Amino acid sequence: MEEDTQDRHEILAYSLDCIRKNLSWINLNFNYRNITIDYTLGNHLDGARALIVAPHLSSLYDIDPKNRTGRLTYYSFKKDSLDYHLNRLIVDSDLYLPRETTQYLTSRIEESIVFFDNPNEEKIISDNIFTLFPDIHEVVIPSEEEIENYISIVSMDIKDQSSNNSHYLKLILTENKLGKFINKHKKELLSYNTD
Repeated sequence: MEEDTQDRHEILAYSLDCIRKNLSWINLNFNYRNITIDYTLGNHLDGARALIVAPHLSSLYDIDPKNRTGRLTYYSFKKDSLDYHLNRLIVDSDLYLPRETTQYLTSRIEESIVFFDNPNEEKIISDNIFTLFPDIHEVVIPSEEEIENYISIVSMDIKDQSSNNSHYLKLILTENKLGKFINKHKKELLSYNTD
């Protein structure tokens, strides 16, 4: 493990579920002797009370014409990936921090991260979500009041004020709510038959 020196956001969708909203970044290097074979990014969360592998950003191509980006995003892990297995090793063992310390926190964070059992699940959800839930925008897009509340909450934990503007907070609140929505309705989405 080594500190990541890139300029990255101090708050992301899944860190909103922590008491302390800010996160820090580290490089998790896979070394064989002196050679780095591969690396991935990790996050210290909630005042370094937990360490996770940073999940991947996934997209849904949005059918709502009011959405200027044309997509909705959320965080995910594919269970057949190296990142997922490394994350389980860190979270489920006492390798880095005592398991009892991180268990509750990681279970909270994982409510807004979608875990795919196989590569087809992501496509099935993407294909079915707007058909099955045409009013999803009303559920996952935060209100102005929610955004304002979070601006005051996160301002205590972050130094970089670019992470504290209403546009960015709307984006990460939407990602957080969309991840939770997909997890809540995952079984229904995966079993939906369009025939």
